[in-house]
This record gives sequence, structure tokens and C-alpha cells, in this order.
Amino acid sequence: MKKYVITDTVDEKSIKEVSTIAIKELNNMIYAYLKGTKEEKQQQLANMFTTQRILMSGIVTPAILKNTKTSKRIAAAGAIYAALTDFFDGKAARKYPKENNTGFGALYDQLADKIFAIAVGISLLTIDKNYIIPLIGEALISAINIVFKLIDPNIKIPSTQIGKIKEWPLFIEYALELIPFDSATLKKIKKGVFVTTCIMQVATMTSYCTQNSKELKRKKNNRSSII
Repeated sequence: MKKYVITDTVDEKSIKEVSTIAIKELNNMIYAYLKGTKEEKQQQLANMFTTQRILMSGIVTPAILKNTKTSKRIAAAGAIYAALTDFFDGKAARKYPKENNTGFGALYDQLADKIFAIAVGISLLTIDKNYIIPLIGEALISAINIVFKLIDPNIKIPSTQIGKIKEWPLFIEYALELIPFDSATLKKIKKGVFVTTCIMQVATMTSYCTQNSKELKRKKNNRSSII
């Protein structure tokens, strides 16, 4: 099975080429899941977990909007499962680094996080308007990366450690909101997780600004030394 790897930034490739690579990778993943050998399944293991997170957004969102006790239980279970897939796709990528170390996998993981976080967050606004705060946080994080890309289209934006784990408290927060019972203790836990999510989002913005600024400065210094 042929392996396609994105090694450059997306901005350096045409939309057609990137789309072709994405389709090839998804086809490889489906083939590996249905008929692949053990090695081929290992190659696509991280992407399989990531795909399940996207599918969960299509289950959790309508369950929230239905707004019954049963649908909330389903949505809560889906949010917890999504958090687990976010943990296990990273673990799979580390366990099989040669097989899963592709640019597509990293982009696909980020896309899945955004789809789930935003889709579920928007639906939760029907329950609590305060969810606009983490939604704005997610939007600002994306905006920061876009701004740096506009400054230098060739800049490579690395994922920071806090950026990788910030989704966990967000997904847990979603699950806690959907648990169909309430108590003073649960309210305190929910408030604590909510505040933790917001703090981690601010920390992620700070780390991205710091690292991207350093990268721009490094590239500027390299150009100056060449001149």
C-alpha cells in the first residue's frame, strides 16, 4: 500500500494536490480497517481514532439538541469517548512513529478537534450561553495561527504540549454539562473544569504567539546572516 506524506506546509501546495493526498490517506485508512494486514492497520491506527472523534460530533450534536434525559446520556458518553480517542490517537502516533508520522495525520487530528469542539460547543449554547467563552477561545487560537501564516506563509507552526492536551478538559466539560443529574458538588466540579479549560486556552494562545514569534525572528536572522 502506497504511503502519502505531507512534508511541507499546506500553503506551499495547491488545493488540488492537498485534496488528492487527503483522499488517498482516507482511502488507505478504510482499506486498512477492512482488509489490511497488521502492519497496514498500524499505519492508520491514529487516523482511525481521529475519524471516530469526527463521527462522535455527528452523534453528540443532535443528541444535545434533542434535549431529553436519554439523549443527554448518549451525548455525555459520546463526549467522554471523543476525549478518549484524542488520547489514544496521540498514543498510537507515538507507539508507531514511523507509520503514523505524516503531515496529514497531524492536520487531520487538528481538524477533528475543531469539528468536535465547535459543533458540540454551538449545540451546548442552547443549554448554557456561557459556552460562548470556550468557543471564542477556540476561534482565537485558530485566528492566531492564521495571522502568523499571513505574515509568513512558509512558517511551520508546531503543536505545543499544552496545545495538544487543552482539548481534554474541554471535552470533559462537555460531558459534565450533559450528565442528567445535578448537585452542589457537580456544580463545583463543572465550574472548576470550565475555568481550567479557559486558562489552558489562554496558555495555548500565549505559547503559540511565543513560539511563532521566535520562529519568525529565527528566519529573519537567518536571512540577515546570508545577506
